[in-house]
Amino acid sequence: MKIRIFDFDWTITCQHTFNRTHLHAPETNIKAGVTKLFIHDETHIAAIASYHNDPDYIKRYIEVILNTPLTLRERIDTYADNVLSVYNIQSMPMPLIISTVKGDEFNARVARLKVTGKNAQIGQVLQYLETVEKIPLAEAVEVEFYDDDEKNYREACEMTRHFSFTAFYIDRQNQAELVIKESKRAGLLCAPQLEPAVEDEVIAGDIDEIKSPSLSG
Repeated sequence: MKIRIFDFDWTITCQHTFNRTHLHAPETNIKAGVTKLFIHDETHIAAIASYHNDPDYIKRYIEVILNTPLTLRERIDTYADNVLSVYNIQSMPMPLIISTVKGDEFNARVARLKVTGKNAQIGQVLQYLETVEKIPLAEAVEVEFYDDDEKNYREACEMTRHFSFTAFYIDRQNQAELVIKESKRAGLLCAPQLEPAVEDEVIAGDIDEIKSPSLSG
């Protein structure tokens, strides 16, 4: 099974939407190539870890990407600075999780989260899948993380984990399509660190078929 956790603004979206949601609709603001990566089915789980504060707005984008409605199962706000919104998808065995920041004292909350990048949110998403959905992360599970922020990327891939984890650094300057600038596999606990993945590929692994046209300007 493969779990892919995505940032939202500038990773999935062409234009940044925070505090500008009224200006951008999902039908015209999703990067090309996203639908080939953002898969949620029997063998893939997709999730969002974002510094956004509006999970229902993000949900609209996911409904367009997956071409199916999402139904809120529960919202977990017991964490210090962020909220997990858990959505059911019809005929899918696993829920889709969106992690966002609580709206009050927003700047202070984001500042605290940024100390370790997206690691707190990634950890909470994976903990939910492991404890509630009973997914054994250390057994035949690959986790991937996609973000356009270099610090979030570095923090994610430099943390040693007990399961396979690869971080992907997304080119935020390319507002037309999802392009990977760099990728790196995190170290494994009780195992030798693996070699970094090849850099400057558009997409890695089982999605090599995605090609990026040359863009000018």
